[in-house]
Amino acid sequence: RLGERSFQADYDGTPMPTDMMADDDVLVLADVLRERDEGLIQITQATQETEGGVQFSDDDGTNSDYRFIEELAGRAQRPVLYNVVLALDDAPGFHRSRMRWLDDCNERGLPVYGQGQSFRQRMHFTFEHWNLFDSSPAWNRACQGTVADRLRTLSDPAIREGLIADEAKLITQGITGPIAGISIETDGDHPELQRYIGRTVGEVAAERGTHPINAMLDIAVAGDLKVMFAGEWASSMDPEKVGELMLHPYVIPGVSDGGAHTKFFTGGAYTTDFLTWLVRDTETISLEEAHYRLSTLAAHAGGFRDRGLLLEGLAADIVIYDLPNLRRIPEEGAEVVFDLPAQEWRRVQRAEGYRWILVNGQVTHVDGQATGATPGRLLRHGKAAA
Repeated sequence: RLGERSFQADYDGTPMPTDMMADDDVLVLADVLRERDEGLIQITQATQETEGGVQFSDDDGTNSDYRFIEELAGRAQRPVLYNVVLALDDAPGFHRSRMRWLDDCNERGLPVYGQGQSFRQRMHFTFEHWNLFDSSPAWNRACQGTVADRLRTLSDPAIREGLIADEAKLITQGITGPIAGISIETDGDHPELQRYIGRTVGEVAAERGTHPINAMLDIAVAGDLKVMFAGEWASSMDPEKVGELMLHPYVIPGVSDGGAHTKFFTGGAYTTDFLTWLVRDTETISLEEAHYRLSTLAAHAGGFRDRGLLLEGLAADIVIYDLPNLRRIPEEGAEVVFDLPAQEWRRVQRAEGYRWILVNGQVTHVDGQATGATPGRLLRHGKAAA
């Protein structure tokens, strides 16, 4: 629920239906969960606007979004997964304010868990497809339509003035970071643009004596919108800060976007990066703690009662891996595959080092190759369906 100025609008630029849901509609769903004593709620809510756009700053006790989530958890009396909590380098106290809030909720009997951004990932995008600046009305309008439409609007000096004027309305925190820090990754098959590869938009703008938005769009338009840009890291790259957040009793690793925004990043790789970066390479988190947070705590927070632990009588869902040789492929960036309906594409990262995967006691993968076994069963209400 991101309100009328959601940064991720629908295909036609209008808010998603959930962005505009009335409080009463959401609370009625919570009442149903409480009545049944089943299910959970996952929610991203940022509807409280300030002068600079939607508020993501520290909670001062008056943020209506936090108060609503507390009311939601109280009404449902079921787990509420709040997406997302993250550590930021330019705001040292940011994650601690979220941790204090989670502590306060649970001390009052409100079962709120934070979904923690724990992995090293950046948004990679071209303006052929980019649509995560929709919190700005000017950017929302400019990034609609076909590639030809976008080329026309993003080239228009008058529209550019509106985009620059609307910069304060952009939500970039946890997405690209400030515009000036966005880097140029490819030339979009335009060799004349190779000289920009590896530089930031801010550096090019300073050299040209123009605004970073102008510099970025000049390069994008010159490359027929095929030039690849990369935002700054979505969260802190300091393992101590991230580790502090990940060790909080009410934070589970991983955000919801393993299946969203797949043209821009690959959120599903967080498990592998958690084990390699925070456990193996930096020794910030112990292996035992990592297993608990990736399995037991996640299952508990989701309301799943028959999995998450290696115990007699529970589901034999087991991953056996070679920690010294575990890695993402590629470690940075992603491979493009055309495997969605209508030959649509997405970005994927693969993994190496997973030796065996068992589901319900049967081996489904050996060294990354599927065995053909499909022993999984549909889960309903935290239990395997009959």
